[in-house]
Amino acid sequence: MSNVYPTVPAPWLPRLDPEVAVDRCREFAKTMARRRTVRDFSTDPIPLAAVREAVRAAATAPSGANLQPWRFVVVTDPERKRLLRQGAEEEERAFYASRASEEWREALAPLGTDWRKPFLEEAPVVIAVMEVHRSEESHRGRTTPRNRWASRSGCCLLRCMARGSPR
Repeated sequence: MSNVYPTVPAPWLPRLDPEVAVDRCREFAKTMARRRTVRDFSTDPIPLAAVREAVRAAATAPSGANLQPWRFVVVTDPERKRLLRQGAEEEERAFYASRASEEWREALAPLGTDWRKPFLEEAPVVIAVMEVHRSEESHRGRTTPRNRWASRSGCCLLRCMARGSPR
């Protein structure tokens, strides 16, 4: 079976000296080990140009068949952030009340994380990430994407916007 599509070569990158490669990997691992889930955000404004560049970079992350099946929604409007928080808290309250396992609640307890999401209003910018999967038909030339949300927050964002918030 022959490939009907031309292959796209990966960009050329210079080969690193093995010691340099190990040092870079070690530094990267140290940086990654310092990451934490963040619930406290600065209220300082963020230049929207910087947000655009960050989203542009995130949108190019490698994916299966290089389809990048995600979409980003940048929310800065205070009313939309309020509605997003309201929807997210409603969903999270239900999750903690009936769907979260005891093991999950115990893991979250030291972090002080619960259904309350004030940071959704406090942060100057909220970026919701949605994953878009195309149906079998769309790969045959049709354009009807089948959407599946990557997070409950994405669902809440759309639900809040559908509740009649100003566009």
